[in-house]
Amino acid sequence: MTVRRTRRTQEERRDEAARRMLAAGARLVAERGPEALTLAQVGQAAGYSRGLPAHHFGSKAEFLHELMQYVAAEFRAAMDAFEAEEGLPALLKMLGSFFERPTSDYSRLCALRIVLSEPGTRPGRGHDLAALRQQTVRALEKWIRQGMEQGQIRAGVDARMTSLLLATTLCGAMGLWLEDHQFDLEAAGSQLAEFVQHGLAASDGHGFR
Repeated sequence: MTVRRTRRTQEERRDEAARRMLAAGARLVAERGPEALTLAQVGQAAGYSRGLPAHHFGSKAEFLHELMQYVAAEFRAAMDAFEAEEGLPALLKMLGSFFERPTSDYSRLCALRIVLSEPGTRPGRGHDLAALRQQTVRALEKWIRQGMEQGQIRAGVDARMTSLLLATTLCGAMGLWLEDHQFDLEAAGSQLAEFVQHGLAASDGHGFR
């Protein structure tokens, strides 16, 4: 019994270390991009030795493979958080989440930024990230259609085209931020929300315009 309990504890510690290193990797990639990432930086950022990530994952390529799986899971969890709301309020809340300052949900915010800033052309990662971006487009389109059905968004809006334009804008903003952290994401988010609200909202007494 004692041996089994020790083995479980070691596995739990290993899993916890992996989660911390992946979360640290997500932060670093969101801030610097994947090319600048080193495993030594991951170890330090996670509070471990510089050599632990290499010992645990083997190589940077393997770490990035695991990181993309982690990012995908966090991204889907972040998207699920918006499912309780519909229409224009959900659309505005989702857009705002991409631009807010890091909070206790930092890993999910970083996942959103990685998905929307990665060009998706690197072998082994492009397909997964492209699929996640398509999920974003579908969610945006769904909320726009809901808003039109509920009278929150004016009739005649091309939901598909608008969702593609919004997703492209998000990707561009994330790319600008990765290139230059002086780029004011919060100001960009506020401006985009204002454009969306005034550009899409119906002026029929629903209180969105």
